[in-house]
Amino acid sequence: MLCLALLAYAPNHSAPATNTLPVLVAGLGGLAAGGIVAWAVSRPVLNPWRRATLAMMGVMGTAVLGGLTMPLHQAWGTAGLIGLFALCLAAIALAWRVLLSAPRA
Repeated sequence: MLCLALLAYAPNHSAPATNTLPVLVAGLGGLAAGGIVAWAVSRPVLNPWRRATLAMMGVMGTAVLGGLTMPLHQAWGTAGLIGLFALCLAAIALAWRVLLSAPRA
């Protein structure tokens, strides 16, 4: 989510204080999305405490990836963010396929 926000957002260089809110909202939205996706992917786990633990791990993983977006954006610009976004989509698709696919008998 932070990648998409940085791609869509054009910073205001004349008023740097106004640049904080969109990035903060996108970052918190990304953390929430990480927890929700981890909760949904861990649906087969019946114990709610273990499921909550997995959701917290999803939030922490999202925070790590969020920390990578700013250096990627500064080093490679839009191409770096698009690459990270594609990598995240591929990881989600792989996790969805591996964890949620029905077992074949």
